[in-house]
Amino acid sequence: MDLIAYNLSRTNADHQQRGQLYDYTIAGNGVFIRAERDHIKATVQLASCDVRGLPSVEPHIGFGFPPVPRSMVEGINEMAWKWALVPPVESLWHLLWSSVYPYDDGWQLIEPKQERSAAACRPLHDGPGSSHEKALIEIHSHHFMPAKFSGQDDKDETGFRLYGVIGSFGRHRPVCRMRLGVYGYFAPVLASSVLECEGIWEEA
Repeated sequence: MDLIAYNLSRTNADHQQRGQLYDYTIAGNGVFIRAERDHIKATVQLASCDVRGLPSVEPHIGFGFPPVPRSMVEGINEMAWKWALVPPVESLWHLLWSSVYPYDDGWQLIEPKQERSAAACRPLHDGPGSSHEKALIEIHSHHFMPAKFSGQDDKDETGFRLYGVIGSFGRHRPVCRMRLGVYGYFAPVLASSVLECEGIWEEA
């Protein structure tokens, strides 16, 4: 099986090629990337265009896990505030989920060993078996800077998982922005659809 497969939307779905990482699909309404991993399925539109003779495809993102519990979101918020104090530095957290893990609705929160600076953070270990490899959700803090994904974030966030950034810590509540990353392509996601964050963070 190739790492990447290429399909037309008129092809019978049961006989389409499947790439080990992802598939590209050319459809009547544009170009799509399709990928699936444990507990995440995604069909994300990469470009919109009219391709005559092919049926359209609908974008779709599906999650097979419950929202991250409020207590865990509060824990991330407290740690982010700690790292936002003088001198303010960025920090990141990994969220792992397993249907057999008996606590916190299956979620585990990891604050990995990492390098931190005012404008960047990076885990020290990202190889096989690391929390970076296993994470379904990765969240990092921009402390008092806006909760916007930077160009550096786009370069770093090349996996297949949910990514979040929290920032604007000078406001009444920090702001959270979420997106699904599919190997360097991105689609926005409502933070409240995956995190019990109401009253803790505002959504961007």
